[in-house]
Amino acid sequence: MAGRNLSQAEREAAELARRETVEQLHQQLAEGIANLDNKDAWQRYLTFARGFTNYSMGNQLLIMLARPDASAVAGYRAWQAKGYQVRRGEKAIRILGPVTRPVPLVDSAGRPVLDENGRQRNHQEIVGVRPVSVFDISQTDGPPVPEAPEPTLLTGEAPPGLWDSLADLVAEHGFRLERGDCGGANGLTSFAERLVRVWDDVDDAQAVKTLAHELGHVLLTDPSDVRGFVDCRGLREVEAESVAFMVTGAHGLDSSQYTFNYVTGWASR
Repeated sequence: MAGRNLSQAEREAAELARRETVEQLHQQLAEGIANLDNKDAWQRYLTFARGFTNYSMGNQLLIMLARPDASAVAGYRAWQAKGYQVRRGEKAIRILGPVTRPVPLVDSAGRPVLDENGRQRNHQEIVGVRPVSVFDISQTDGPPVPEAPEPTLLTGEAPPGLWDSLADLVAEHGFRLERGDCGGANGLTSFAERLVRVWDDVDDAQAVKTLAHELGHVLLTDPSDVRGFVDCRGLREVEAESVAFMVTGAHGLDSSQYTFNYVTGWASR
C-alpha cells in the first residue's frame, strides 16, 4: 500500500492530522448536541416528559388492567405542574407507591460513608407500599402533547472500504456479522450469541453508520457485565452513537442530524 512508503515524518504528520480530525469531531458532537437545529422542539418535549415516574412491572400491569389505552401517566399534582388539569369525575388508576425510610450508608467493610462535610450519608430503603392515584393524559385537559424529534436515516453511499474495515474489527473481537431483521431497530448486538446484525433494508450510508454504532457496543461494553449493559441502556446508546458519529465523520460521512437527535433522545431517559 502507498501508506507503507511514507517517511517517518509523513507518517507522523498523517497521524497528527487524524488525531486533530477526531478532536474536532468530538468538539462538534458536544456542540451539536447542545445546539440542536430543533432545540426548541426538544426543549418542549423534555419539559413535558421530565418528572414522569418509571413505574415498576407490577404497577405497569395495574395501569394496563385499569386502562389498557394509557400512554402517559402521572399523579394529579404532577399533571397540574405540567399545565394539564384532570377532568372532574375522572376515575383514578390505583397503583402502589413506595413507603421509604432513611438507612445509613456503609462501605464494603461496614464503615459509615460520610459526605464532604463529614456527615453520615443515607439511602432510602423501601419498607412498604401504599395506594396511589394516577391518571392518564387522556383524562386531562391541556396543551397538545409535543412529539420528540426523530432521527432521519442516512441515504446514499458509504465511504469506500469503511464497511469492510469495521466488519474486520467485529470479526477480530469474536462476533459474527449478519444483515437482516433487527426487530424494529437498525442494528443489534448480542453478547450471548456473539452476534452483530445490521438491518438490510437501508442505504449503504445508514448501514455503515449502524455498523459503527454496534461496533461501539462491542468495544465499550464489558461482556461480563451484561446486567450493567441493560441497567445503563441510555448511557451505552449515547456512547455507541457517539462512536458512530466520530468514525463516520472521520471518513467524510456526516451523520449529525441522526446522531444529535438519537443521542439527545437517549440522554433524556
